[in-house]
Amino acid sequence: MIILGIDPGSQRTGFAVLESSKSGFEVREVGVIELVSGRHRPPLGSRLEKLFDEISALTERWNPRWIGFEKAVSFRNVASAFQLSEARGVVRLALHRGLDQAEERIVEISPTRIKKFATGSGAAEKSAVVKGVALRFPGLSRLTVEALPYDAYDALAIAYSAWLEKGRLARIHGLSGRA
Repeated sequence: MIILGIDPGSQRTGFAVLESSKSGFEVREVGVIELVSGRHRPPLGSRLEKLFDEISALTERWNPRWIGFEKAVSFRNVASAFQLSEARGVVRLALHRGLDQAEERIVEISPTRIKKFATGSGAAEKSAVVKGVALRFPGLSRLTVEALPYDAYDALAIAYSAWLEKGRLARIHGLSGRA
């Protein structure tokens, strides 16, 4: 079973593709979609178009069963909140355009819950999420944050959280939620 985790952003979007099986997980692909490079900051519309294309390509390549998606949180900076909301909307549109029954496949999870699943504490710092994910997926332990940005680790934590959340809901409803 393929699970896609997405950490949306208007400058950089993290993504991770996990494959679950009875023997565990394999990280199939992980990285970031860079929408701003160095000092070059394309207009928001151009960044959102690139984001749409990249998410569409990911869904076409992997056809994930579930897509973990971080819930929106409140911000002090209204302009940043609007840009993040636009990026989230573009990601959701790409998922709906590229996947049958997309709404049933999307698992929105709060940042607090993602941190709790990754580290055991909903108030964990980013560095603790990185450590928790690196422990969960030992093949990543050799990578540093410089080699794999925070956004990619967040996406891994989101994918793992989606798998846990869907499994929990399936058990509650008597369905098979695990691979």
